[in-house]
Amino acid sequence: LREPLTQLAHGVHDCIAGWGTDDTGLITLLVHLPERKRRDLCAKYEELFERPLEDAIKGDTSGSYEGALLALVRPAPKVWADALTGAMKGLGTSDELLINWMCIAKDRMDEVREHFRESHDGQELAAWIDGDCSGDYKDTLIRLANRRCYKFTGAEAGLTIQAPPNRDEAVIKFNKVFNRLCKQKRGNQADNLVISEDNQQEMGSVFAYFADRSSCAPDLDKQGLWDLTNACGFPPADDGPDLDLTFDEWDYSGTNQITWNDFVREMATRVNDPGHFNAAPLPESF
Repeated sequence: LREPLTQLAHGVHDCIAGWGTDDTGLITLLVHLPERKRRDLCAKYEELFERPLEDAIKGDTSGSYEGALLALVRPAPKVWADALTGAMKGLGTSDELLINWMCIAKDRMDEVREHFRESHDGQELAAWIDGDCSGDYKDTLIRLANRRCYKFTGAEAGLTIQAPPNRDEAVIKFNKVFNRLCKQKRGNQADNLVISEDNQQEMGSVFAYFADRSSCAPDLDKQGLWDLTNACGFPPADDGPDLDLTFDEWDYSGTNQITWNDFVREMATRVNDPGHFNAAPLPESF
């Protein structure tokens, strides 16, 4: 059997090769990939088929469809840099699009600036904004374009709160939020409890802490999942078959690693599961 990444690369190739394109298959294979997996797929595809995946897509598709597929395999900052160009290119500026993309890109603006320079022969994003906008609106966007981005583990996975410096603090922070959500669910068992963005970020402290020590950071590997679940108080029955089963259950993305979205989805499942919300609270002190 092929390992998952090789299988994915062959699947994408099969959708493109030959007469016509298997559009449904191609979209299905690409649309849910986290950024790390996109990068790995592009490298594996070129290794196997001696041709960049982007070139294969360009040779088999066109127009907006081609652009959408390319966006599914490129790094997010590259996609945002191209989108910013589109918002300013030509006659007039699409202000709403420009504002939206600048706000979306702000936490990785250093990478966006780099991709923008590569696409425009060294020209700066701030210089384009300066030539296209005016007044306080221009000043605000230039400040965003020149924003310094502070890096921490988990930021590239969608976290906005840095992991605590030690394991106990990360675990206690998670357990308190999890217990609070379970209590809320017990009080209203008829409705599905949706975890708010703020609570997701608070719970993400433990994900970021253990992902930082994982072989596939910013995602969790199997050992990281074992360490996290043991630390929080809901471990698998063993580190063999039951850990394998638990890992497969958490791996909603099918990437053979636990992504941030996988973690959030699993926590949403757990707080709505009577086996968890009716269980004894997780420890909140050590």
